[in-house]
Amino acid sequence: MLYMQLEMIMTKTYIFVFTCVSRLVLQYIIFIIFHIFYAYHICLITGTWQMIKFLVKELVEDLQD
Repeated sequence: MLYMQLEMIMTKTYIFVFTCVSRLVLQYIIFIIFHIFYAYHICLITGTWQMIKFLVKELVEDLQD
């Protein structure tokens, strides 16, 4: 009887620990993915903006000639 109760407690503890760890890992993975996408979007936006500025500058120089 005691063994059964002990086994149940162990199983519950294991499940609890497993859910906690998996949640932490999931949050960590989501955090990393979010940061990669965020950095990528900033690079994309600034890169596009610099390209537009460059094209406008070239266009203005062409018009002045």
